[in-house]
Amino acid sequence: MRTQHVPFALVFSALVVLTTCSKESHTPADPQDKLLKIYYLWTASGDPHQHSSIKTGVEKAKNKDEIRKLIEGKVTIEARVDPDTKEEAIALAQELRRNPGTLAVIGNTYSGTTWATLPIFADAGIPVFVTNATSPYLFMRHAAHDKPNLELARGETGEMSQCERPDCYFEPPGVAGHSDGFHNALRLVPADVPDQVSAIQLTINQPKGAGQKKKGSKPNVPRVMLICDQTGHNGAGVYSKPMCDYLERFTTHQDLRKERNPDYKVVSSRNIDLDHGDLWGLVTEIRAAHPDYIVLVGYDELARDVLQGLAERDPKGYKFIITDGAFSDTLREINPHAEIYFTSPAHPHKKVECDSVEGLSVTSPSDREKEAQKVPETTDAFAYDSVAILANAVNSCSGRLDRACLLDFFARNQNLTATCETYDFHDGERQHAAYYVYSEKLRKKGVTFEPEWCAKSEDQELSLYSAACGRRQEYDTSGKQP
Repeated sequence: MRTQHVPFALVFSALVVLTTCSKESHTPADPQDKLLKIYYLWTASGDPHQHSSIKTGVEKAKNKDEIRKLIEGKVTIEARVDPDTKEEAIALAQELRRNPGTLAVIGNTYSGTTWATLPIFADAGIPVFVTNATSPYLFMRHAAHDKPNLELARGETGEMSQCERPDCYFEPPGVAGHSDGFHNALRLVPADVPDQVSAIQLTINQPKGAGQKKKGSKPNVPRVMLICDQTGHNGAGVYSKPMCDYLERFTTHQDLRKERNPDYKVVSSRNIDLDHGDLWGLVTEIRAAHPDYIVLVGYDELARDVLQGLAERDPKGYKFIITDGAFSDTLREINPHAEIYFTSPAHPHKKVECDSVEGLSVTSPSDREKEAQKVPETTDAFAYDSVAILANAVNSCSGRLDRACLLDFFARNQNLTATCETYDFHDGERQHAAYYVYSEKLRKKGVTFEPEWCAKSEDQELSLYSAACGRRQEYDTSGKQP
C-alpha cells in the first residue's frame, strides 16, 4: 500500500496558520472596545489660535473625577474630526449611525454641517448635543441633502406672509416648526433667533449709541449697513440669512406694536460670497452709505477681509457689531481704527472647567492668566456641560443603557443644572438665556475684548455686565419626573 506524501512546505504553512490563529484567539480584547460610545466632533479649522471649544470642553469634562465615576465601565468618549464640508459631514454621520455602539453625539461645529447631519442621527434615535451651531433652521424637519428653506417669511407665491410678529416669523403657515421637527437634540447654545438678533438690536440702541441726543430731545434713528455672509463652501447662509432677514424686516426690538417708530434704519444690505464676492465694491459701498453701525453677520474669514479692506482704503473708524461666528481678538490687529462689538453666547466664566484655558494642568494664577489671554472667551462651557449632563443620564439609565433611555431622560428633565450653566429647554431649544456684548473699551492688559453688556431676549435694554447676568437658578437634576 502506497503512502501519500504531503510536501513539507505545505505542512509548515499549515502549522504557521494554526499557530497564528491560536495566538489571535487567545489575545484578550480591549474591554473598552465593547463599551458604548459618545462621539464628539471637533475642528480648529478657521480659528487663528487653532482652538476648538468642543474638544477643549469635552476633554476637561471626561478627565473630571466626578464625571468619570458616573460613566466608567459603561461608555467611552471618543473624538472624531469634524469635516469642513456638508458632503463629508454626511458621510461621517452615516458611518456613526451604522455603528450600533454609538450612544450619543456632541457636535457638529457649524450650522451648515449640523443641518446636514441632524436628520441622519434623528432617524437612528441618536441623542445629539448642539453646543456651537445656532441657526434657527436646524430643528425644522428636513432631509440630509435638503437645502434649508431660506425664504421662510414668504408664501408659495413669493409674497410676504401675514406674520407681523417676530415670535412667529420662522413659523409662517405651511412651514413645519420645531413641534413637528427633530426631538433627539438638545441645543445648549442659545439660538440666533430670537437671542442673538435681540442682542444686536439692543447694541444698536445702547444708551450711548450712535444717533442719540440729549435727554428730552427726539433721537436720530441710527443708520445701519447689513453685511450677510453667503459663502458657499462652508454653508454660511444657514447661519447668517435668518438673522439678516430678521434684522432687516423687524427694525424695532420686539416690535409688537405697529405704531412704534423703528429703532434703526437699514440703509444698505449686501450678501457676500467670498468664493465670488466683490470686496472692493463692498468697501466702496460702505464709504458711500456713511452708516452709524456696520452689522456683519457671518464667519471670521469675511470679517477679516472686510476690516482689512477698510484699513487699506478708508482710515475712518467705523463702528462694527459682529456676530459670534467671527469672534476673534485678531480683528483688532487688522484694523486699529474700527470700534468693534461682538455679540456672543459665551458667558465669561471664572471656573477653569468652563472657560477657554486649554488644560486642567494650569494651576497657578499667573500661568492661568497668561493662558487665558491666548483665546477670546468661547463656548467651551456648553461642551463641558454636555458631558456632565450625559454622564448623569448614563448613570440614571444604568439598568437599561441605550439611546431610548437617554432620550426619555431628557424628555422628562427639561430643566437641568450642570457645572457651568443652568438650562431651561422647550422642544430641545434653550430658553431665557443671556447674550453678552463684548467690547474693547473695558479691555485689560493682554485681553482684547471684555464683556460690557448683557441681556436676555425678553429684556428691553442692555444691562451693564455683572454677576447678575449669569446668575444660575437651581433645578432638580436627579432624573426624577419634574
